[in-house]
Order: sequence, then structure tokens, then C-alpha cells
Amino acid sequence: MFSRPTLDPEDLYAFNAGVTPVTIHRIIERPVGSRIGDEVEYSYLVKTREFLKPFKLNPVNGQQLAEVLGTDNSTLWIGRVVGILPCKIWVPTDDGAQKQVWVVNFAEEIPRHAPSKVLDQDITGLARDGSTARCGRPGSAGADKAVDTLPPDMTPLGIESAAELSCLLEERGRKWEDLRLFLISRGHGSLINGMMPFDCPNAIRPATQVFLQGLPIVARKPAREKFKHQWAPPAPEPGEPPITIPLEEIPY
Repeated sequence: MFSRPTLDPEDLYAFNAGVTPVTIHRIIERPVGSRIGDEVEYSYLVKTREFLKPFKLNPVNGQQLAEVLGTDNSTLWIGRVVGILPCKIWVPTDDGAQKQVWVVNFAEEIPRHAPSKVLDQDITGLARDGSTARCGRPGSAGADKAVDTLPPDMTPLGIESAAELSCLLEERGRKWEDLRLFLISRGHGSLINGMMPFDCPNAIRPATQVFLQGLPIVARKPAREKFKHQWAPPAPEPGEPPITIPLEEIPY
């Protein structure tokens, strides 16, 4: 069976549906197509230390990478740690419709966890047959062993991040309940059960980003204040005096 020379986003999804920390090893430049005048078109690939195959750099994820690292100078990207994640996005077709395709995108923030010590992992076919990822560099630390699972970030999202998330959902015609059902379907129900959006842990961010990037924008993005106002505690009744209890009367 034909094996693509680049990292398959679906294999990456089977490997880890969330954010995978990686180290940028080099940027590969390849000529493609025919000459246009005196110029040659090029495609660009990102090779990481952790995966054997490079993945495609396009205008969208290239802009993401530049924003995350704070520079569009690709020379300064080498050696930097970033997060990658597989996503489905909508793209236009020749007949004016839209279709979903798999891509590798960059996470919005630098990962808080270090990349795996396993180098040059070949995950080809992982989505098809569920086989174990193979390490292509003999003698690398952790070769032929299962990749360590990163501990989830259980710190709460907070009001600002939750409000921004709610805005992104509404912009795509979805509500928090839609995201909640999606997270439950991905096995994250224990992280969000009985919680308000702002109390949910940051551990849901990777799956949330996957959910959002699979949806087209259909409405105008609302202001965060809309949701922050909804979550604000009720104001005290006018003229109601504050309750004070002397310390000596508080039972221990």
C-alpha cells in the first residue's frame, strides 16, 4: 500500500488527539510544479526531532507558528518547542462547496510539558491498524517503549478564558452544551461533570481546539462581557447590611 512521505494527520490523531509537544529540527524547502517565469514555486515542510516524517507547512499553520514563536524568521524556529495537533478544517472545492480535510496545526500556546524523549517515531499506519509507534533512531532514549502520558493540567480555565471559549462557540453556531457532549464522547466527562465553564480544567483545551477547528464560522463573534455578565454573582439587595461575625464566635 502507498505510504505518504509526510506525517499523516490521521495517524497523529490516533497517536494523540490532543496537543503533542515537539521540537522543531529543521525546515525543508522543496521545489514543486513548473516554473512560473523565472521563479520556482516551493513547498515547505517541518521536521521535528520526535517524528520520523515531516509535515506540511501551509499559510495557515505557518502563520500560527509565527504567532506562537513571536517571529516569522524560520531560522529562529529551529530548536524551539511547540505543540502540534491534528485537526479537520473546512476548505472550498472547485464547485463552490466545502469539504473537511485533515491538517496538522500548531497549538495557540507553548506546551507546559517537555517533548517525549523518544526520537524519530514512525507512526505510519497508526490510524489504520492501531499498531505501536516505531522509533526510527536506534539507541534513542526510550526507544521501543510506550510514550509517557503527560499529566493533565487541572488548573481552572477562569472567567476570561471561559468567556472567550463561549464566544468562539457562538461564532460557530454552537453552545457550551454541544462542547460538553463532544468532550464526554472523547472520554473527558469526568473533567467537566457538574462544573461551570470557568471551573473546567485547562486539560480540556486540546480536545476543545479540535472541536472548534472542525466547525465553520457562521455568525458574528460576541463580546466576552455577554458571558461574564451571565456568570456574575447576584448583587445584594439594596439596603441589605453586610453580615459580620466576630472571630471569637466562629466555631472551629
